[in-house]
Amino acid sequence: MEFSTPDAIRQIRSNRQQKIMIDGHSKCQLEAMTFAINYHRLHIIKTHDSLTITGAVPVIRNDKFLINP
Repeated sequence: MEFSTPDAIRQIRSNRQQKIMIDGHSKCQLEAMTFAINYHRLHIIKTHDSLTITGAVPVIRNDKFLINP
């Protein structure tokens, strides 16, 4: 299913016992939440023993208005 960033973080936090896979690599819960912050929308697939996360719409950083680039 596709989730927005806050909903994806809630899904990650609620599944503490499951293994979390991000782009084919096993990650901890904190790394998964950090990955979620970099995307506006994420695809999360739940199975009986794991949670698979992939990013759908990335956050685009605009460097034009930074004071110290």
